[in-house]
Amino acid sequence: MRHTLLLLLIFSFLASSLFAKESIKLGMSTALTGPNQFLGISMRDGMLQYFNEVNKQGGINNREIELIVYDDSYEPQKTKINTKKLLFEHQVLAMVGNVGTPTAAISYKMVTAEKKIFYAAFSGASLLRSTPPDPYIFNFRASYKEEIKMIIKDIFDRGISPHKIGFFIQNDSYGLGGFEVAKQILREETGFEQTEQYVPLTYERNSLDVEPAIAKLISSDNTPLAIIIIGTYRPSAKFINYLYAPLSQTRFYNLSFSGAPVLAESLNQHTDRIYITQV
Repeated sequence: MRHTLLLLLIFSFLASSLFAKESIKLGMSTALTGPNQFLGISMRDGMLQYFNEVNKQGGINNREIELIVYDDSYEPQKTKINTKKLLFEHQVLAMVGNVGTPTAAISYKMVTAEKKIFYAAFSGASLLRSTPPDPYIFNFRASYKEEIKMIIKDIFDRGISPHKIGFFIQNDSYGLGGFEVAKQILREETGFEQTEQYVPLTYERNSLDVEPAIAKLISSDNTPLAIIIIGTYRPSAKFINYLYAPLSQTRFYNLSFSGAPVLAESLNQHTDRIYITQV
């Protein structure tokens, strides 16, 4: 009797293992710590909330969605390590919700090389929007080109000369890529060809070292009436807070990546001279 029961238990275990459906594994490398953790945590929590609802209703074809998340602190080298783990150790079906252009620049190449899906990165960078489109990249949000086009339209609608536009950018693929897009839009949309005159003020990723940029701007003979900021919320807010009073006629334009709630909380003033695009 005991042998029969043991055989039944073994058969039951083998049968359940044989017919059990594995979870659908999705990978995410994002900023859970560091200056931009707000964006990464928000992306992770938003996806988890929806995936949990789907799983409660039986998942997809009785397969639960499993989100495997690693922290990269918005640093590309950490992203590279995380992406390797997710692709080769966890065998994820897709990478989802990457936050940032410098990190996407690393991970999307690794993911698409393995013919895996790279989905819904929180980045509007042109490198994720090739022509013709990459068959493994799916964008969920608007591009930085669309955002910057709206910013430049608003600047021109207010009668501000292109000679009075300045740039404050993050010194990496995010900031420099956005800067090149802005110059392209100025040439194509407005006919302004003298874009070589622009020398962007910069700061380093994951730092608050904006003082050199501020000093350079204060000592300049040409005070901008509009500054396009391609950065993250903490250095952007520090830059604006210092210059808001001295540049009393200047408007400050931020891209959506700054994060409207945290940028607003970090500003010392609330006024109609500070803008952020939303997507």
